[in-house]
Amino acid sequence: MAMKNFAFKLAFVLLFSALGFISAHAETVTLTPVADTDIEQFSPDSNFGGNSSAVSGGLGASANHEIRRMLLRFDLSGKIPAGAIINSATLSVQVVRVPQSPQASTFGLHRLLENWSESGATWNARSPGVSWQTPGATGANDSSGATSSTVFISNLGNYIFPSSAALVSDVQSWAENPSGNFGWLLTSADEASLRTARHFATRESGADAPVLTIDYSVPSLAILEQPQSQTVSEGTSVQFSVTASGSPPIHYQWQFNGSDIPNETNATLILNNATPADSGNYSVVVSDSSGKIVSDPAVLSVQPVVFPLPEIAFVEPTNNARFPANGPVNVVVDAGVSNATISRVEFLLGTNRVAIKTAAPFSLVLTNIAPGNYQLSAIATSSTGTSNTAVVSFSIAKPLSVQIVQPATGGKFPLGTNIFLQASVPADSPAASRVDFFADGDFIGESIAPDFTLNWMPTQARDYILNATALDEFGETATSAPVVVRIFVPESERPKIHLTRSPRNFAHLTRPTVSLSGTASDNVGLDRVEVRDNNGSFQPADGTDSWNAEITLAAGLNTIQMRSVDLAGNVSRTLTRFFTFVQKWPLAVEINGDGTVFPDLNNRPLRIGRPYKIRAIPGSGQIFDGWIGTQSDATIVTNIAQSAAILNFVMRSNLTLTATFIPNPFTPARGHFSGLFFDTNAPAPESTGTFALQVSTRGAFSGRIILARKRYPFHGRFDPTGNARIVILRPGNRPIAGSLNLNLTNGADKVFGSITDGNWTAELQANRNVFDPKTNPAPETGRVDFQFLSAADPTREEATGFAKISASGHVMFAGALADGRKFSFATSLGSNSSAPFFVLSRTGDEMLAGWIDFLPTISGRIDWVLAAANGFSVQLNVAPRETSP
Repeated sequence: MAMKNFAFKLAFVLLFSALGFISAHAETVTLTPVADTDIEQFSPDSNFGGNSSAVSGGLGASANHEIRRMLLRFDLSGKIPAGAIINSATLSVQVVRVPQSPQASTFGLHRLLENWSESGATWNARSPGVSWQTPGATGANDSSGATSSTVFISNLGNYIFPSSAALVSDVQSWAENPSGNFGWLLTSADEASLRTARHFATRESGADAPVLTIDYSVPSLAILEQPQSQTVSEGTSVQFSVTASGSPPIHYQWQFNGSDIPNETNATLILNNATPADSGNYSVVVSDSSGKIVSDPAVLSVQPVVFPLPEIAFVEPTNNARFPANGPVNVVVDAGVSNATISRVEFLLGTNRVAIKTAAPFSLVLTNIAPGNYQLSAIATSSTGTSNTAVVSFSIAKPLSVQIVQPATGGKFPLGTNIFLQASVPADSPAASRVDFFADGDFIGESIAPDFTLNWMPTQARDYILNATALDEFGETATSAPVVVRIFVPESERPKIHLTRSPRNFAHLTRPTVSLSGTASDNVGLDRVEVRDNNGSFQPADGTDSWNAEITLAAGLNTIQMRSVDLAGNVSRTLTRFFTFVQKWPLAVEINGDGTVFPDLNNRPLRIGRPYKIRAIPGSGQIFDGWIGTQSDATIVTNIAQSAAILNFVMRSNLTLTATFIPNPFTPARGHFSGLFFDTNAPAPESTGTFALQVSTRGAFSGRIILARKRYPFHGRFDPTGNARIVILRPGNRPIAGSLNLNLTNGADKVFGSITDGNWTAELQANRNVFDPKTNPAPETGRVDFQFLSAADPTREEATGFAKISASGHVMFAGALADGRKFSFATSLGSNSSAPFFVLSRTGDEMLAGWIDFLPTISGRIDWVLAAANGFSVQLNVAPRETSP
């Protein structure tokens, strides 16, 4: 409605101003934010309100490409008079910091749709305990998906979001409805790209704070409060009113559906005893000496009197009634209506219609309903309309079931023991009123208590089959599954077992099965003879006093154990035999690429279960890429997937080993690499240094970093894709971990990566020195003079110096800062005519770091950082320097 009112007002102001009927005066107001902060993806529960700058956009790779967004809000209360028309609105922001190698992008303002607090807003929450719909404030209920205004931002400086229809609409809405003013969400349109982030000054930064400039007009004749739409019942009195401003006297003329209502010339219109014929659009023409305007139409809807509706109620079943499984459910309702007749009653079980009755009695019978909880509803219809829905709930019980929970089947008890029996009826079964217990079909007792227990003392030593029968609330019965228990005469003498027929112990067998036979005995009685193989579970053998067992052997060594168990549970000594099932299988060895394996085991029958060793040997110009072992089901075999050339494996059936060789990608990458590592978003001496790497033709490498004037070596090997992980040990300090990527395309002249000690993360880059004095001398050989100029003030010279480049690509830098302090640095030139530059002060808290290009002319950018108290971080541009002849 706010947008509708704004469009209506603006149209009339423009129309009548053109005709000379309405005069207006223009005003301008400038505002700074009352609240601003940023929200950060990787600190989702942290608040950053109160900082002098806020970040929006995507950060660099060293920050894992974190996304940040800015929130800001302006208070229009008391700044814009009532009835004002917003003509234009612009937002000025100041970019106070950009990342290293910034990526320019378009930034946009999105209108926020939910309230937030400066001291409580985070990536996850708009205020403490109140979450955004979507983290980052981009949900459909959090902010508008469309931008209100956009501006393209590149480097430092002031930027203005220009006035637009959407931006004006936001401000007009806030002026008319301050409670809906939640400000804007400032985002980069290209958050997916690295280094689009910008630091924007906040209200805490003083003169650089954001500024909202609003130009508005206040017409001398305006409607401040519009007449409101209403819905009433027939016979009700209705009142419409309007509030307007203008030059007295102000005149009013009310209209119905666009026509004047005679004698209705007050600010209030009253309609007594309204009828449906009074339904329609009501508006008022307001005029003074300067002209006239028409209000928004107010819609009146007069509802006619409604006759009584039918009433309906359930007689059967009663609410929450229970019925037995598969039992019928009788349904009866009482339905009636004054001065009319019930024409139909519709019955629904859940959402499914089950019957329609068109005459009394309104009843039915439900059958074959599955166990569960149900809701039955009924609706009555007559000539006067439809009744409210009558609802009743009922449940169908599951079939009765019972089980003996004590003792467990297989239980053994000494003769003369008082045995505790307990039966259980599930909670979702019908309530049981009695449980009867039986032993071998003979009744032994009953229980009527809910825990259904019984104490039973058998008189004979033997096995018994126990059952329980339950009787439920519906008169139905159920019988439990049998439970077998053993009653035995207590004794402690162990039974005996003997092996009478078996292969010799430790025999090597070529058949996969072995037959064992023997005898067993006990002083009272045997229960069983058990056999197991290879430490599996014991399984019953055939027979007791005379027994036999057939065992299937696994390939290799098998351990077979036998024992007897008497009725009292005593166990004999265990007999153990060892048999080796000798089975061979041909090994398949496959080779992908140019190489060989030693020894040649392809198609040779090898003994299953025995360990073997095989080695992969690359051909000329090749490297080994790894072993893969597969079986006939094509799954990778455990422990047979490795990159080492020597493979130790245990033979399996249907085994195929595959050795893969690929062309050596490291031949063109052999050589020396020189480079730097530093945090491009926040350069600092403690996380910046030099990097050197020597790569062999087989992908092995050794290198070092120099950090805080200390050398730390490392070594390793690149995988065939050019990737490697490194760990750099620093005695007495945290180790450094990192990743390297050797560019194996375009001449293989670059190494990229990152390293971290857990407190800082630095990006790493190095270039390969490809120059040789005889075969490939450096084209930039000789002396080159340079100067370092302030990026903020190109007329200010911060340092001068020169570089000497040898034919072998060696580079020697020497020079001095403007305050006279001298510096020097030796490195090597990359194939792209670029060299790293790094100088660290004696105190270790000040540095110059960056890359210098020598073609077509010397250029580059240097970060000059002083990390001590009251330090600084500035950017310097490298430029040629003319010297006297």
